[in-house]
Amino acid sequence: MKKITILIALVAFCFAAGAQQMHLQSAISYLNKKYLNKAKEEIDLAVTSDKNVDAKTWFYKAKIYIHVGQYPINPNGFKWKGETPADWRDQAYNACIECKRLDEGKEFADQNNQLLNIIGIECSNAGIDLYNAGNYAEAMQKCESAIKMFNESGNAKSSNDSYYLAGLCAYALKDTASLIKDFNTLVRKRSDKAKVYQLLFGVYKAQGKNDEAFKVASNFVKNCPKDYNAYTLQADAYLANQNMDKAKESLAQAEQLTKDNPTVHAQLLSAVGGILSNAGDYDGAEVKYKESLSLVPSQFEANFGIASMLFNRAIDKRKASEAIDPVDDESAALMTKLGEEALGLYSQSEPYLKSAISYIDGLTSQQEIDAQRANLHSCLLALREVYARLERMDDMKAVRERVAQIEAAQAQK
Repeated sequence: MKKITILIALVAFCFAAGAQQMHLQSAISYLNKKYLNKAKEEIDLAVTSDKNVDAKTWFYKAKIYIHVGQYPINPNGFKWKGETPADWRDQAYNACIECKRLDEGKEFADQNNQLLNIIGIECSNAGIDLYNAGNYAEAMQKCESAIKMFNESGNAKSSNDSYYLAGLCAYALKDTASLIKDFNTLVRKRSDKAKVYQLLFGVYKAQGKNDEAFKVASNFVKNCPKDYNAYTLQADAYLANQNMDKAKESLAQAEQLTKDNPTVHAQLLSAVGGILSNAGDYDGAEVKYKESLSLVPSQFEANFGIASMLFNRAIDKRKASEAIDPVDDESAALMTKLGEEALGLYSQSEPYLKSAISYIDGLTSQQEIDAQRANLHSCLLALREVYARLERMDDMKAVRERVAQIEAAQAQK
């Protein structure tokens, strides 16, 4: 009786294995003939007819599902009727993983990695489209899938690109934990993308984690020694640690890297001016702003930067003057002195504010005009304040009318 039972089991096993191979061969044949409906039907039967299918079967399942998934945008001579399975990428990916697990002789290793790479590209492209459409949550999910597939296929560059986009999605979603995870991965992989370090640095700085921020800046310099942005970030890190001397050394290195490109050098000098101004080195900041303007007179950044610095210093002087109680000649003299210094700073800021406004008024691209709308409003408000303090009422009235027009137009939106 036992022999009969064993014989029946063997016959059943051989029948199942034979059926599975028949379905596999049919699937391959239909695939070669470019009949995708039949190929998918047969490969699904090959997989479900026996759970212990071989690497070859899983490989062809992945290959067929990729052709099915790509059919709507890349028919390539294949024939397909019906809806594309929503989970075709997952089905293909899981089949590739099973193929890799069972392929002990590495017979399909290279081809299987190519399929994994194709699925990764599909997920990555879907992620890019979702990101451009503003659907950051789904875009991040696609990027995470792409990362898995690129890592399995050994495509480090594309994996890094997906980590980068995932980090940008996290930034847009204000998901700092995911941003830190993805961008720290890229820092360890020696990324050359400045934004990775800049955004990660900003997150740590906002969290008050100056040591972590400093490590990010140091890694930026180490990984990208020819990127001037690395040294400006390092300068910011030094300033956070109250080390002005080291900050200035880093800024000098940044300037050295851009000296042969006047446009970029001018932008850098303006950025340096902002850093020095924020650190309270107003004389140093003014030098950098004016040097920037000597290279590119018609620009917004340096004009706005120096105007803002002078205007804010004027406000500080005025407030200090108003806070003094002139109880004696000495305090009265100090109050007068601070008031006059405030008026002097207001007066100095006027030409730079007007230059910044003229730059925006001269823009022709609607996209650039829209991007500068808030800056234009800020400049006009500051200029209105300048004229009020200098008692230039006719000038103030003209600016006030323009501000009113801008604010009325904004209220209607």
